[in-house]
Amino acid sequence: MSLTIFSRFMHWKSGGFDATELGIRVASLALAGGSMTFAAVMIADSERQPRVSGVEYLSIFSKPALLAQQRVQQQQDEVQIAAAAAPKAPEIDYTPIGAVPDAKRADTAIPGYRLMEATSESALIRSPRGSVIRVWKGDIVDGVGRVISIERRGDGWSVVTTNGQIPQK
Repeated sequence: MSLTIFSRFMHWKSGGFDATELGIRVASLALAGGSMTFAAVMIADSERQPRVSGVEYLSIFSKPALLAQQRVQQQQDEVQIAAAAAPKAPEIDYTPIGAVPDAKRADTAIPGYRLMEATSESALIRSPRGSVIRVWKGDIVDGVGRVISIERRGDGWSVVTTNGQIPQK
């Protein structure tokens, strides 16, 4: 029986054998045996990391479940470190800016202030201390707040502020 296998392997031809084909067959059997030996060694040696370039991408000899678990743990650690190191985001202030003041508040006259002269762009007001101040829309005046508008009301002018109004008397 071994003679039959050998004769098939050698591929005897009439008058001799083909040396090229014999060399190819021997080389292929040697490569197959080497591959099987390499695979067996890598599977048996589970403690050692393979030193084959790119094997982590092929996942042939790696342990995919263990590597996936390690990657997930590493990503979680990186997220925790980044969250601890990142500066806290400022809280958002949802207070509306430029909102129209309450009607009740805007109609209240501010005591002690008097409107002396006004145009649609600016106004002269006298404070309770006697100083005269020229104001424009958007100005902030101590004791009065921000000037919202300078408008005509009835026969006179009025400076509307965040704390009330200064009517012309």
